[in-house]
Amino acid sequence: MKKKKNDIGTFFTAPIVISLVIIALIVLMSIFAPVIGPYDPDQMDMLNALQGPSLAHLFGTDQVGRDIFTRLMYGARTTLLSALLVVVISIIIGIPLGVISGYYGGKIDSVIMRAEDVLLAFPALLLAFLFVASFGKGIANAIIALGIVYVPIQITFGSGCGAWGAQCTE
Repeated sequence: MKKKKNDIGTFFTAPIVISLVIIALIVLMSIFAPVIGPYDPDQMDMLNALQGPSLAHLFGTDQVGRDIFTRLMYGARTTLLSALLVVVISIIIGIPLGVISGYYGGKIDSVIMRAEDVLLAFPALLLAFLFVASFGKGIANAIIALGIVYVPIQITFGSGCGAWGAQCTE
């Protein structure tokens, strides 16, 4: 007779733990970049231009002598914050629309789902490029455009939650 395998704790496998540690390090390095960054990210030093990796410059320097490691830490701050804002925007718009769609159903559901179909009919990045072109350039407009593009994912999730709530109240 085979012994039943214990499924408790199977989520935290070695690859997942290693991935979580790496992500945590990246987030912490980006948060504490001003404290642990050895150089100013915009400081140019033409005497140290195009240096290879060393103890003084862990990832080397660029064409104008700026430390690549420091610039990477500061750049991660912008990237992580932008990604977080895209998710927040899509959740703030999509979940309420999905819950309304799932809870009330009928014509409201049809209108919201057809709007979702229009957004899903185009490739996400192409649609985001079109939104940025119409909104104007800049990181804020890119964040808003990507937030709108990913709304249908949240509508679908919220729709299931709304339908579940509607069944529970009947």
